[in-house]
Amino acid sequence: MRDVDARVRRRNDEYLGVFNAHDDATLVATFFTDECVLLPPGADLVRGHDAVRAFWRREFELGAMLKPLATIEVVECGKSILELGSYELSWHDGRSDAGYYAVLWACDDSGVLKLATDIWNSR
Repeated sequence: MRDVDARVRRRNDEYLGVFNAHDDATLVATFFTDECVLLPPGADLVRGHDAVRAFWRREFELGAMLKPLATIEVVECGKSILELGSYELSWHDGRSDAGYYAVLWACDDSGVLKLATDIWNSR
C-alpha cells in the first residue's frame, strides 16, 4: 500500500471514531478545512465549519451512524488528494443510506489531512 493510501485510510479511521461517538459535532468539524464544502444528497450545499457542525449535529440528534468507509481509489493531485469510495449510513429510526463518495483532502499548515470537499450520492 502506498503511503498516501495509508494516510487517507488512517484519517478515515480517526474520522469514523469521532463521528460515531455522537457527542461532539464541533470535533467532527475539525476534520474539515476552513473553506470546506459538503454536498449531501437531496440537501443544500453546506459551507464552512459552522454549517458543517450544524449539519452533523442535526444528523447526530437523529442517531446517524457511519459504517467503515470502503476506499476504492486514492489519487494525488498536487498538494491535494482525491479519494473515491463507498459508504453506509444508518439512523436510529431504521432509515439507511448507501452509496459512493468523492472527497478532496487538503493538508493544513502542519501537514494534517483535512476534508476540503465531501460529496456523497445514494445508490
